[in-house]
Amino acid sequence: MAKKKSVRKSAKKKSASKKAARKKTATKKNARKKKAEKKSAGKRVSSVEALKDKLEKLLEKPDTEKRVIRLLAPLDEAQRKAIASHCVDWLRKLRKNDFIEDPPGTFSWNPLMGPAEVAVFCVSNLTEIKKLGRRSLPEGEVLLEILKLRKPKWADQIADMLLEGTYYWGSWPVVREMVKLKLCPKPKSVRYYTGMITGLCGGRWGAKRRTALQALRKDPSLLKDEVWKLFEYEGDGENTLANIDRWEKTSWSGALATLS
Repeated sequence: MAKKKSVRKSAKKKSASKKAARKKTATKKNARKKKAEKKSAGKRVSSVEALKDKLEKLLEKPDTEKRVIRLLAPLDEAQRKAIASHCVDWLRKLRKNDFIEDPPGTFSWNPLMGPAEVAVFCVSNLTEIKKLGRRSLPEGEVLLEILKLRKPKWADQIADMLLEGTYYWGSWPVVREMVKLKLCPKPKSVRYYTGMITGLCGGRWGAKRRTALQALRKDPSLLKDEVWKLFEYEGDGENTLANIDRWEKTSWSGALATLS
């Protein structure tokens, strides 16, 4: 009996010793893990601050939109989120002086607005972009470039924002390109179709004007659906087929007659 008790005591001691050893090992592992996490967090903070510094140097200069895109495009969503509020704050401060006086008596658009708008669109989520409004969206080709890089699920709502303005047809070519590139489906808004009346020909002003016939031959897929919708929707204000053909030489009526 004494021998058995001795064996049991010895077994208990060994078990207790193993448990203590395992506990000690686990404690060391946890300590190392916490240390590593702290170090990693420190690196992330350092990395974010370094990124902000690089970005600010670009935002302080005009015509840096492409460089801003190259800097921010490789970021993952976590990294974008980390600097999004910084970019939004920067743009909001600039908006207080969106027009600058240079020379005295002459006001012009602040050239620093472009890079700031690009930075916001590169890193912000849809909620933040909507709060800032459609005026915060970058210009056409730049906006398309960012959308192609980010491929956000909410690109269709950006298309809707572009079609909200008073002169929405000026944004129609960008929306049409988004549809062609499959960045978003065709907008459900009637304005996607009526915007084509003026937007297809390059707007109302500028060197990129072209006739409706030239434009339809360049984008013949419009004849399958969009053009037919113009027999359902009249347009609005100055943006109607009758008004455009009256004052412009783009001739929708001539184009439709030729292609019919």
